[in-house]
Amino acid sequence: MKFLSLTSLALAAALINDTDTGDILISSRIEAYTMKRAGTDKKLYKDLESQYKAELATLSRSPNKEPLSASPIGSMVDKRCRETLIELISTLNAAFPDYDFRSLRGENFVKEELWKVVNAIDSRLENIIPDYAKAKKAIWESLEQEIQPQECTIYSFIPDVGSNPFEEEGYIWSFNYFFYNKKKLKRIVLWTCSAQWKGDMEPTDVPTLHSQCIPISPVPDGEYTMDMMMNYDY
Repeated sequence: MKFLSLTSLALAAALINDTDTGDILISSRIEAYTMKRAGTDKKLYKDLESQYKAELATLSRSPNKEPLSASPIGSMVDKRCRETLIELISTLNAAFPDYDFRSLRGENFVKEELWKVVNAIDSRLENIIPDYAKAKKAIWESLEQEIQPQECTIYSFIPDVGSNPFEEEGYIWSFNYFFYNKKKLKRIVLWTCSAQWKGDMEPTDVPTLHSQCIPISPVPDGEYTMDMMMNYDY
C-alpha cells in the first residue's frame, strides 16, 4: 500500500491537531493509500492468502466452520473478502510500521454505515475541540474530494491487546475508520484519531472509549448528501 501525499487531507488533519483543548492532546491522521501492491505488500498478500486457504481447507473437514468462514467483512470463502481483509491489514502495517497486524481477523473490523460514522466522529470531536463546528465542513469536504465517502465501504478497527497503537498509559480514547473505495478510486483513506493527557497529569473521572458512547437516532430512509448528514439532528 503506497502512501499518497494529499495536501487537502493533511490540512484537514491539521485543523484538528492545531487546536488547543487544554489538558488533552488530540492527534489525528487522515491519510490515503493506493491499493496497488508492491514489494512487501505482494509478499504479505501471498503469505496470508496461502494461510487462509489452508485454514479453509482444514475447516471444510470440521463441523465448526465459524472462525474463518464467516466474519464482519464477509465469508472468507469468497476471495474478494479475503482481499479486503488483507488490504485493511496492509494499510495498518503501512500506517503503523512499528506494529505487525498480520494476525488480525475479520472480527477485528466492523462494517459501518456512513451516517453513523459522520455522527460518531463529529460528536466525539465537538465534545473536546471548542471550534470543531467551524472546521468540520472543511474536513468532510476534503474527504469528499479525495475518497467520496458515499461511494465507500467503511470499516472501523477493533484492536486486540498487542495490536493497539493507542494502548499506552495516558490514552483516553481513539477511533480508526477506513474509507474503502475499491471500485472507482482504488484507494483507502484511514482516519485515525486519539486523545491523551498532556504531560504527567493524573486522569480523574476520564470517560473511556467504551463508556463515552453517544446515543444516536436512526436516520430516515432516503438519499442524503454529506451536508445533510453533517447537519442532521441525531
